[in-house]
Amino acid sequence: MLYEIKELLKCPELYHETSIPFWDDEYISKQMLKAHLDPEFDGASRKMAFIEKSAKWIAGTVPPQRLSPTA
Repeated sequence: MLYEIKELLKCPELYHETSIPFWDDEYISKQMLKAHLDPEFDGASRKMAFIEKSAKWIAGTVPPQRLSPTA
């Protein structure tokens, strides 16, 4: 049992190449694009309210003038 627990706690590989053309599948590609372009669906891209709130937080945390090369 300890061995099984140890195996489950191993970190997965960051990238593992596969021969399955997942992203090349026409249906999957169309559905992913549809999901990313739907402003009311939060599963692929964030909703505009979240993006605006995040941008406001970032601008308040690291004001744009601190990012300019002359600062």
